[in-house]
Amino acid sequence: MIANAPEINLLPLKKQMSEKEKFPQLRPLTSCSDLWLWMLLIVSNLLLFVPDWLFLHTKNFSLNLEWNLLFSLALLAALWLHGRRGHSAVWVVLLLFFYVALVYRSYAAVLLGVYKMTPNFTNDLPFIANGLPFLLDALDVPFYYYIAIVAVILGLFVALAYAVKALFVNRVERLGRASLLAVFLWGGVLLLYSGIRLQFYAELPTGINSLSSDISQNLSASRASRQNVDEILAQNPYLLYDYAQYSLAEKPNIYMLFIESYGSVLYTREHFSEVYLPRMRAFEADLQADGWQAVSALSTSPTWGGGSWMAYTSTLFGINVGEQSEYLALKGAYQNVPYPNMGRYFHTQGYDFVWVVPINRQLSPKAEAADHAFYGADHWITYDTLDYEGPLYGWGPSPPDQYTLGFIRQRAQNATQPTFLVFLTQDSHYPWVPLPTRVDDWQSLAHSDLEGGSLSDEEKDEVSVFQARENYIAAITHSFDNLEDFITNLDDPNAVIVLLGDHQPPAVSRHDDGFETVLHIISRDADFLANFEAFGFEKGMVLDDPKAQLAHEGFYSLFVHNFLASYGTNTQNLPP
Repeated sequence: MIANAPEINLLPLKKQMSEKEKFPQLRPLTSCSDLWLWMLLIVSNLLLFVPDWLFLHTKNFSLNLEWNLLFSLALLAALWLHGRRGHSAVWVVLLLFFYVALVYRSYAAVLLGVYKMTPNFTNDLPFIANGLPFLLDALDVPFYYYIAIVAVILGLFVALAYAVKALFVNRVERLGRASLLAVFLWGGVLLLYSGIRLQFYAELPTGINSLSSDISQNLSASRASRQNVDEILAQNPYLLYDYAQYSLAEKPNIYMLFIESYGSVLYTREHFSEVYLPRMRAFEADLQADGWQAVSALSTSPTWGGGSWMAYTSTLFGINVGEQSEYLALKGAYQNVPYPNMGRYFHTQGYDFVWVVPINRQLSPKAEAADHAFYGADHWITYDTLDYEGPLYGWGPSPPDQYTLGFIRQRAQNATQPTFLVFLTQDSHYPWVPLPTRVDDWQSLAHSDLEGGSLSDEEKDEVSVFQARENYIAAITHSFDNLEDFITNLDDPNAVIVLLGDHQPPAVSRHDDGFETVLHIISRDADFLANFEAFGFEKGMVLDDPKAQLAHEGFYSLFVHNFLASYGTNTQNLPP
């Protein structure tokens, strides 16, 4: 120690250094870190928009409110922690939020874009668990494709984790003041603007979406679905539909033919009606020339744009089944106890209850047994029993309807007991192309060298809405060519034929078009058809006043009531 040396006070220097450590100097100008910040913010918003772009085909870019707000808060927290030399773990929270948002947006976009279903956890979880294996099997792509897709997704998640960590751990102290201020203002303005919009209009502004709002709506819909399930299971169908006591004196064959995507838009949209109405008038004239008559109405389906199984289940069971959770609950509840549906009623009257499923897709033994127990048909006509080796078409895929209808006609006419038959047509299933070629002899299709096939996802994306409209009306016209051939060649003068749409066509209609589908009842018995006119049905195949006279779930009781009024042993004692 040097004698008489002046004493140096290091306290101000230490204090000054600690202040710098506590609040690091921020660069006033933009830098590489600023570019990193804005690139990450822009790319992350774009990634959250990708699911909507892929599956909903929307071009209107939208920002996620919570993501931008959380990004701003995380940046502020990271700066504060860095100033205190703390461990900046806020990037982990931010990253987890982004992963949840991206997964949820993808799930919601697939439900809305592919299945036309509003996201609902109660419905979607069992739907995904049951439907995903079928969908993957139907796509029929090599296994390594799935490995590649999973690898790409994992790679994206890892790259994003690296980018977020690099910014919030290694670059945050090098950000410029202008960028920081802009990010904080960005998050604040979005929050304030959205709050004002919600206060006065009860909706988010255009171009902004909210994960919390979407999930909140999903949870509300899920709670409502659970309540609906409880109400369905609490009902006793035997109090309403135990019709076995009502016996029949006459037993004409009944053909319940559900027409895929046969919606009321055929009346309400001019680009359809100008083709559809003349075809139906010609169809009616050809039927009349062969002795057939018809009555028609609109019926409200429980589902829109998809979910055919819920539409025909509602019709045959007399209960509104509009959601997957309701369908699965009902199906599970009536595995060991037979539900008294329409087919089972006619079975009690000596009918052979026949169900036709021509799709070339084999269910698991467990799923097949569950379907058989639930619907209760006496005989199932499947692809394996059709004796068909020709080209396959569309979703499923399936043989041409002309072949299936010819097979049905031949089987029913050779039957030794009356038939109650259910079939959902396939040719008018989205995307409606390619359509099978019609031939003079339906049996020649079984071993024909015609080319079948279905559109790939890429080809579907390339179809414009205008082309989709043309494809749809062509498919409906094609379907009625098949049905006209089926009916006019049906050597069954006492038959009753029901034609009912399952739901509106997807892609070429909107929810605003309603849930109504077209219903026709065809017979040579004018007195039988007159029973339906008392309930608002119009004569003929074309409606002068197209409006709903019933819902699908109301058809069961209405049909049995009117059927017994004409063919029952006691026409004065009818079910309500």
